[in-house]
Amino acid sequence: MAKPEHTETAIEHQHPYTKTASSPKPRPKNSKPDSTPKPHRLNSGGEKWTAKMEALSNEIKVRHYSPKTLKSYATCVRKLQSFLKSKNPDELSTEDVKSFLTFLAVDQKVSASSQNQAFNALLFFFRNVLDKEFGKVDGVVRAKRKPYIPVVLSRKEIDAITENLKYPYNLITQLLYGCGLRLFECLGLRTQCLNFEHDILTVHNGKGKKDRSLLLPQLIKQDLKDHLERVMPAQLCKPLAAGQL
Repeated sequence: MAKPEHTETAIEHQHPYTKTASSPKPRPKNSKPDSTPKPHRLNSGGEKWTAKMEALSNEIKVRHYSPKTLKSYATCVRKLQSFLKSKNPDELSTEDVKSFLTFLAVDQKVSASSQNQAFNALLFFFRNVLDKEFGKVDGVVRAKRKPYIPVVLSRKEIDAITENLKYPYNLITQLLYGCGLRLFECLGLRTQCLNFEHDILTVHNGKGKKDRSLLLPQLIKQDLKDHLERVMPAQLCKPLAAGQL
């Protein structure tokens, strides 16, 4: 079949009222304009803030702080950047910090602990990244600290909980309660942390990357030995019975 002499593109045949991919979506007649605040565009200080954030990360990692500290400090500094509309970080002053902390308490209504965390983050940022003295921070509206009464379970309640837990969760709960361990400390215990001969439990790399020794409760001593016999090869259980591990 012969081809037509004059071929036209699809666009030439397109109806004038047909929408194209680039045509803007028409707004209904009775619709209101979008009042959602647009994200703030970084000014010339944005690049400097990026460099400062990298320096903040390096300073925290050099001190071997936890990843949670890095995340919380970086979040606080980013909030300060947004609050100051990416003001040049080299021009920050104590007055900027005062305004930001007051903003957190009055407008954001953060808790006292969150405001204190922001204060510590900015103190670290000023001293170790900006190489500035933080100065005296007065006249800041402080978030109110609510009275907190901890919930303390009785001995009978603890016994009722452990009796209804299955192995090995009951053993974990007994270690948490009997030794005062944090959950990540308990889950990080190894065989060498247990000294049955002297009834000592050693926690390595606890909070603050510190080690500490604790008394091993007599009530769970045999349970711990039974647990190790289950999970350890038979050739390693002989010194365990003699209390050498």
